[in-house]
Amino acid sequence: MDPTILGNAKVAASLIADSVKSLVGLAAKLRKQPDDAAIHMQRALAEIGRTCQVMDDAIVSFAELIDDPSVGTIVRLRGGGLAKHVSDGLGHCHVVKNVYDRFLDKWFARVFGNANDYIQIKSIFDIFERGDKDLFYWIGKLAVELQNEATEILPLLRAGKSDLLRSRVWQVLDEIAPVQVEMNRITAELMSLKAELIATTRAIPPRP
Repeated sequence: MDPTILGNAKVAASLIADSVKSLVGLAAKLRKQPDDAAIHMQRALAEIGRTCQVMDDAIVSFAELIDDPSVGTIVRLRGGGLAKHVSDGLGHCHVVKNVYDRFLDKWFARVFGNANDYIQIKSIFDIFERGDKDLFYWIGKLAVELQNEATEILPLLRAGKSDLLRSRVWQVLDEIAPVQVEMNRITAELMSLKAELIATTRAIPPRP
């Protein structure tokens, strides 16, 4: 696999994971002034979570080649289906930006004022809004690389060269593992943040 794509995907995923972790640290302050914007914040962050999920699904499908793959897996890996599945499921930074501009910025300004926390949370969402050029872009490129590997490996399955096939699959999985570790870190941080946001929405006082 292309080391440049692997490296850039890892860096992009690591930056997002660190950013979400920082949001978790700020969430307690948001909970002190709950707002319906928390619901919209979950929707924006779902763009990132969905991207990690579709890429993880693609890696799992590819890894199934190690064992006796199902017909469904073979069909998905042939003809560009794997890359298309990821491309169709990638998040979109314009969704994040629209949510931030319409709902989140006013809430953050009210909670944090002009303090450093407001500057920090704004810079975090600036990172999220660059997703089409960073995380979403490089994950899309990575999916194409994985598709190309699958296309090259599938003839080994037909030829019954199982040992060579398994060796190639394991090599690719080892190469992609550092990116997968960072994506799993994003998912874990998103789960923590989701719990905070759910608590925030529950704290919204009932309307008269």
